[in-house]
Amino acid sequence: MVEIQNNQKIKKNNAIIIGGGIAGIYTAILLQEKGYIVSLIEQRKFLGGRTYSVKKSLQFQYDNGQHLLMGCYQNLLQFFKKIGSLSKINFQDSFSVKIIDKIGTTGIIRDTKFLPFGLMLLVSLLRYPYIGFQEKLSAIFTLVKMKFINRKKPKYQSFSFSEWLEDNGQSKNVIEKFWDLVILPTLNDHVSNVSADMGFMVFQESVLRGNRYVKLGFPKGTLDEVIAIPGSKFIENNGGNIYLGNSVIKLLYEDNKISTVELRDGTKLSADIIISAIPSNSLYNILPDELQSHKSFSILPKIEHASIVNIHIWLNTKIMNDQFINIIDSPLQWIFNKSLQDNKYQALDISISDSKNLLQKTTAEIIDLVFSELKDIFPRFNINFVEKYKIIKERKATFRCTPNSKKYRLTNISPVDNLYIAGDWVDTGWPSTMESAALSASNVVNEIESNNKNK
Repeated sequence: MVEIQNNQKIKKNNAIIIGGGIAGIYTAILLQEKGYIVSLIEQRKFLGGRTYSVKKSLQFQYDNGQHLLMGCYQNLLQFFKKIGSLSKINFQDSFSVKIIDKIGTTGIIRDTKFLPFGLMLLVSLLRYPYIGFQEKLSAIFTLVKMKFINRKKPKYQSFSFSEWLEDNGQSKNVIEKFWDLVILPTLNDHVSNVSADMGFMVFQESVLRGNRYVKLGFPKGTLDEVIAIPGSKFIENNGGNIYLGNSVIKLLYEDNKISTVELRDGTKLSADIIISAIPSNSLYNILPDELQSHKSFSILPKIEHASIVNIHIWLNTKIMNDQFINIIDSPLQWIFNKSLQDNKYQALDISISDSKNLLQKTTAEIIDLVFSELKDIFPRFNINFVEKYKIIKERKATFRCTPNSKKYRLTNISPVDNLYIAGDWVDTGWPSTMESAALSASNVVNEIESNNKNK
């Protein structure tokens, strides 16, 4: 990587991108394709943002958590194609999710590429064992109704998805055991907390569009191998600079422009265009006082966040054969098998969304809970199988799509002439996903190009 020299002056016709997550990397790449000289600044010593790998040694590395993508993530897939990572994503042939409970009941929600518009999903819902027959018919009718709703109407931002479901005859049982099953891992929040428009969006963009859009994709390697390494190679091979391990502490402001980007070590950089691709709270913290009080930026502290806890467990024997399962009556929620090809050892990733009740618990308390649940789910599980474990708490994993929260999501264009904004939290119309991050990058570069043409 290029080392920063104090008071280095970056050339004209260039851009500084602050933040090395998906939004920052993809913004840099798209700007390079437009002829810009880019400099990407990341405070940590590695790229990836909230999609990163933990390296203990060459033989022992793992991701911070399981990151899934869907066929409807078109901008993310385009990003992967540009950096040569599309072949590193393993997609299901047909969407299928296995749901179990702790008494041995199994349900499968699936689709097929041979029937259009999610019809197979509706058929599989009729066989779903956790809700009654009348509840199934009501859920199917509600799905069909949802397909034709214009979610962009402002009224759908003002109340929760659960309120809409209840008004449309959905029982507490079907909300908990079907609707929340989809919303919780996708939006990292429960149906009672998310706005109706975001609830509609999840189903309209995936389930109700058919198998091509709803099927799940899994990275074949680590996130470093899929995102950080090929992304950095693309940028550097095309003349870009990547500065790692040095954070931006302040943006200096004059004549309605960001004149200087000041780094922690005292380095001062300048460029024609500055793109923030960092979380909303991080952007707010580096703004000068006069911009923090501006009506466009003063709302940023009002954005709420939800947490995710991932528990990684390495076992000396196999207890799970499926690639992943959802547990309908367990706090563990989702378990992913990270070692499908290994017939002896097994690595499991347990992903718990909206995990605020775990954040204050000690490692011992969380592990006791996990081991107890694993024993209920897999009766042959024994604590002696455990070789090691690791808990990763992401306290601000995603922003929350609560009712009326859309007004806090900024557009790509800021009131500052040369400051643009990217990131999954900007107003892309999508929730806090990898797709929203990639889409924000595409949108921000389009806005930059449009502004250049108008000058």
